[in-house]
Amino acid sequence: MDRLAMGGKPWIKCGVVSLCLLFLALCSFLFLLAIKGPVPKSNNQNDQFLTISAEDALGRMTTPADAMKSDRYVGLFYFIWFENSQKNALDVTKLLRTNPEELWDPRDSTGIAPPGAMYYFNEPLYGYYSSTDRWVIQKHIELFTMAGLDFIAIDLSNDVIYPPQFVTLLSVLQEYYNAGWDVPKVLCYTNLNSGHTVQSLYDMIYKDGRFRELWFYGPYDKPLIIANSEEITSEELKDFFHIRPAQWPGFEYEFKVDGWPFCDLNRPQRTHTNLIGVSVAQHNSYIFSYGLKTDPLYPMPRENHGRGFSLASPVNGNVEAIEAGVNIQEQWDYAIEQDPEIIFVTGWNEWATNKRLPNSDDQTVAWFVDSFNTEYSRDIEMTAAPSYRFDEENGNYVQEGYGDNYYCQLVDNIRRYKGILNGEAVTEKSVSVDMSGYHPEDWQGTYTFLNMSTDSTARTDQNYRMDAPTNFIREFRVTNDDEMVYVMIRTDDDAIVGNDDPSLLNVMIGIEHLEESGFEGFQFLINRYPAAEGKTSVEYSAEGYHFEKVADAAITVDGCYVMLAIPRRALKIEEDQSFTLRVKCVDSVQAPENMMDYYVSGEVLPLGRYYCVYQGGGQPLPSWIPSALVAMMVCALGGAIVLGSVAIVLILCNRKRR
Repeated sequence: MDRLAMGGKPWIKCGVVSLCLLFLALCSFLFLLAIKGPVPKSNNQNDQFLTISAEDALGRMTTPADAMKSDRYVGLFYFIWFENSQKNALDVTKLLRTNPEELWDPRDSTGIAPPGAMYYFNEPLYGYYSSTDRWVIQKHIELFTMAGLDFIAIDLSNDVIYPPQFVTLLSVLQEYYNAGWDVPKVLCYTNLNSGHTVQSLYDMIYKDGRFRELWFYGPYDKPLIIANSEEITSEELKDFFHIRPAQWPGFEYEFKVDGWPFCDLNRPQRTHTNLIGVSVAQHNSYIFSYGLKTDPLYPMPRENHGRGFSLASPVNGNVEAIEAGVNIQEQWDYAIEQDPEIIFVTGWNEWATNKRLPNSDDQTVAWFVDSFNTEYSRDIEMTAAPSYRFDEENGNYVQEGYGDNYYCQLVDNIRRYKGILNGEAVTEKSVSVDMSGYHPEDWQGTYTFLNMSTDSTARTDQNYRMDAPTNFIREFRVTNDDEMVYVMIRTDDDAIVGNDDPSLLNVMIGIEHLEESGFEGFQFLINRYPAAEGKTSVEYSAEGYHFEKVADAAITVDGCYVMLAIPRRALKIEEDQSFTLRVKCVDSVQAPENMMDYYVSGEVLPLGRYYCVYQGGGQPLPSWIPSALVAMMVCALGGAIVLGSVAIVLILCNRKRR
């Protein structure tokens, strides 16, 4: 018994020492964790788009996400057939107001509404553009990538592949891909003379591996293509592609289990193996213009479903429902509930269709098949007109459009379908910034938003011109401490601030806890009027674009770096208050009072009405903790781990000797 007691003393001593060392190590670790502050979210490349948000013109909020499911795919029907831009195109929405008789006349000889010509259903936000306008293609790709699209399906269903337009699109996609962005991949949709179209595509693109990184595979091990396999005789093509057939919209067509519908006329939509289609509107009568006017000799077989039609409210003509996209939302809701592997959306930019030549001598009403006016069309791309506007005096709508409502709806539904939300708001890293100049260490790990654009370009189309912004914003960063909110903007060249131009390097900030709506959710506008001695303006608006100066912010310009220190109190944020900011950086926007212009002019981060969500309130590293103390604690942590390990080894060795 005495021997056991004597032998037990080293065990007790070593155990006590080990516990003390481990406790010291744990305390050191917790101390370092506490002074480090919150861990910032990942903001690398595409991940930065997950939590940007927007409130559209109808007050609908975009759902945020922490990640996207990798086993789900969303694609969008896309059209590249616009060979030349037009300044004054034939526009059905306008002609219905100005020249309805000529428009409906199937044989109009006045030249106002000629048969056989192409007609737009409305004016696009970017004008009646050409598909070789790189400026427009860049905007599209940025919008698609920001939305989280996996692929775009190019409409090549008429056995025309539009080589100049197709190569322009692929070249711009490649530029963004090379810059590190996960851009939507490309799927080709063929139907008429499918075998010939696929062979032409293979010879032009696929055979030599051109743009290989842009081919869409989806869940398959080969590049996917939509084609009629029975028309493809080449074994080389059959081995190269994964082929799925087109499912043409029409009640008389046989249902194809593996078919790929660009528009499903059934309600609810049918499931094709792993795919459900979603469309803005449906031409159930096969002639979209029959939604407004039919020929007595050719009765309408079924009612068309316009943009505002739904099973819940099966009527057309409701302007509020049209603006809200009630039709496609019902289709989205059904598709998301079914949770297929692929959702295919029709469409982005079909825009135009021809006025059909008279079908017979007795035809009295013109036919427009695939689209007609604003209600009877199926595009998501933004219209130049932001909404419908009614003139009480003449009793007519003098403006028709939906602005960016459908784009915001697309973004939100992609997140509902693919998004993963943990429900935890992560407070961003907060530091006190030295405003004497740009110091990289101050901004490391802070909230960052990168510009997706590869360069700053002017629009040089023959009919449409747009100057490049004065400053090309490469990125901006946000952080805060107890007194300030800091914003850093990095430009490509030395930053130009002020210069008698109030549109240069503005920061728009919205405070989510404020009751005032401000301008589109932004109550504060920073840096419109920089002054001498390192000061710039902080302006406030309770409602609308009516900003007036309320305070000063500090500004430092250090080459291509511009830093702003905005007092929290000027933003109506208390020192000890956690807060959520809406942040947006813009330069050279030409019509800043019009939110739709943020999609068009200048440099805008993020694009359009979208904004970055910044969660503030984290405690910065306390100023009374010198760096030497941090180094000492690191050494203590390392030493404790080493000594603890030695003690454990001694205990094990002592056990073996006994």
